[in-house]
Amino acid sequence: MNNTDQVIALWNDINNQNWNNIHTYFDQEAIINWNNTNEKFNAEEFVTANREYPGDWRIVIERLETINNLVISVVKVEPGSGELSFHATSFFEFLNGKIKLLNEYWGEDGNPPQWRIDKKNWQADKFIDFMEILLNCLKLRSARLPCNIVQPFPALETG
Repeated sequence: MNNTDQVIALWNDINNQNWNNIHTYFDQEAIINWNNTNEKFNAEEFVTANREYPGDWRIVIERLETINNLVISVVKVEPGSGELSFHATSFFEFLNGKIKLLNEYWGEDGNPPQWRIDKKNWQADKFIDFMEILLNCLKLRSARLPCNIVQPFPALETG
């Protein structure tokens, strides 16, 4: 099973709460970081944290990107209550077919803050285009090809 397939299988096992399978994806010395809350886990602690999370949820993989030994996933997590939803962006680094390092960034879905709603010239579509350019640049650099990024939108004003 290649790295991308392992990430898909891992998310499926987490979605189905197959806790006995989760540790098999990780290297014995794997480190898992939940950067939003400054938490660091080993594989067993990661399994415990997910197993003990209250309630049921549904996970949908929205995007996968693979660059050499790195797999990036974006998933939507919807708790069974349907009241909230979250997105997680995860960076899986593999070594010898196992996850050696996992950095996850979680965010609660919701409405934009009022200051962005009020902003007349907000250019979110250009920001998304910029992120696509950045991802392509990362792919070029991993292939040892040059890539220059020019910011395609003006700096945001916060006032």
